[in-house]
Amino acid sequence: GYLLNLQPDTTYYYQVGDESFGWTEIYNFTSPPKYGSMTSRGDLKFIIFGDMGNVAIDYSMHHSWDFGNEGEIYSINTTKAIKLFTNGSQDVTDAVIHIGDISYAVGFLSEWDDFFHQIQPVSSQIPWMTGIGNHEYSWTGEWKPPTSDVSADAYGNADGGGECGVPYNFYFPFANNNQAESNDADYNPNIVEPWYVFDYGMVRTIVMSTEHDYGINST
Repeated sequence: GYLLNLQPDTTYYYQVGDESFGWTEIYNFTSPPKYGSMTSRGDLKFIIFGDMGNVAIDYSMHHSWDFGNEGEIYSINTTKAIKLFTNGSQDVTDAVIHIGDISYAVGFLSEWDDFFHQIQPVSSQIPWMTGIGNHEYSWTGEWKPPTSDVSADAYGNADGGGECGVPYNFYFPFANNNQAESNDADYNPNIVEPWYVFDYGMVRTIVMSTEHDYGINST
């Protein structure tokens, strides 16, 4: 869904749910300042990073390359730290830009659920913007090496677990240049244009995939 006709630099309160299944607690977010303007605080602050992953909601074991199938254990520290820098405990942040290697789900859809549960304390209040990474997109032979002396699978052949960017684009439908066409095509990787731009006050951010082939005749 889309929230339309929001006033700039205004705090809104909301709940999610219905009468049958109940309602969440009340959350709030502040809309971006007017295009070309600062926030009412007088500044703009983003947290920008890449790589994170997730741990299971109950800390049970699940797929992980790094920690013996216990998830990306230390990723929980990342989200807790970001929360401190968004709720005023340490500072105030306007948006998160997560550049690639988002959930490390690599084909295990339950791990996407765990990831969104983990970031919810932050993403319920400020934008969590993303760029696609190899663990959301890559597949066997997808990488085009610079020379025939290098194997197309030199960096492994299971980076994306067969997701090919489909779950990523479903969960982050804003993260491409042709949203309507991509949605109609069920996020077919041959249709999705993996770049986009967004404005937040005085800052324009351009996000462009480094996992796709932009060479001549690549489309």
